Amino acid sequence: VYKRQTVIGPAFTCPVVHEAMVRSGGSIRLIDADKDGFGMRPEELRAARQGDHALVLSEPFGHTFDLSRLNDMTASSPRVRIVDSAMALPHRPLFGRLRGNDFMVISLGKGKNMYSGWGGIGFTGDRALAQEIRDIRDGWLARSDYSLALRRALHMNVRVAAHYPSVYPMTRRLSRHIRSIRTKRPHPPASLPASAESTPAPEFPAAWLDDRTCGSEWYLPSTYIDRRLALWNLEMMAAADARQRQLVRRYHDNLASVSKLIRPPISSFALSHYTVRVKAEIRDEVVDQLSRSGTYTALLWLPQPYVSREKYPQAFLLSSEVINLPVSPWMDTRQVDGICKLLEHCLG
Repeated sequence: VYKRQTVIGPAFTCPVVHEAMVRSGGSIRLIDADKDGFGMRPEELRAARQGDHALVLSEPFGHTFDLSRLNDMTASSPRVRIVDSAMALPHRPLFGRLRGNDFMVISLGKGKNMYSGWGGIGFTGDRALAQEIRDIRDGWLARSDYSLALRRALHMNVRVAAHYPSVYPMTRRLSRHIRSIRTKRPHPPASLPASAESTPAPEFPAAWLDDRTCGSEWYLPSTYIDRRLALWNLEMMAAADARQRQLVRRYHDNLASVSKLIRPPISSFALSHYTVRVKAEIRDEVVDQLSRSGTYTALLWLPQPYVSREKYPQAFLLSSEVINLPVSPWMDTRQVDGICKLLEHCLG
């Protein structure tokens, strides 16, 4: 990305995506969320796509964009279009949407459909772009060793064990305590680089402007166990895709008559979570009740200090309202039915 090139992306997405946008060195332009879904506001996105720009499309929880329709929205094409499908399964129809200089990313990290402990997979039909990204990756990666592989194996096993229903209430309380400690730490704001000062942009954490503060996920490589688990997931993908779409449909049908929540739009692809919305003032209490029953829930993503309620009201609202319900391929429809009944009870 050139210093004076605009990087357009969503206000409602994982903070790691925002960090990557900032570290690219471009001028950042965030777009507020659409009131009817999890994507970006169409009219604002259309107006922003002028001149030389790169475009980041985040597909939260597996809800996809119509990429062909986006191509027709403006005459100004992006230099590169990053399709952040981190939470999706790498199913063949997902790739059929890619055009030209699109680069799609599937994550293998925590909370993702393809959890394999670490890293991700990139996809593009442009050989030159693929080679350029390989070169950048190879220039960043540190070397692996046996101790890293051992740490990864232990980490993955602990994480999986922590989400069993009998153990989850305790791990949930522990994770909330750790998160409360972290949120008390100040995030010093910093202006964007001089090339971006003329554009309206949020104030990001100062650490994102310094390469020395990169987290380990930016430079540590995958290990043998990561790659083997990723390959196993790929082999099981077709069955996982069918089961997860079945579970999502079950959630959707069961919750149709529950008036105190908003259901997500139905998707033709597998989702990482079934994400409902409830009023912000009761969201945390509902999550606590679900957690105490042993139901794994996630809050993706919490409001960030640099995404203000005033500039990005819809993104802030989504961050305050969403509850991510589990959609795991080892679940069955009876478990979904139980979660739905419990959620309805929590909402009164």
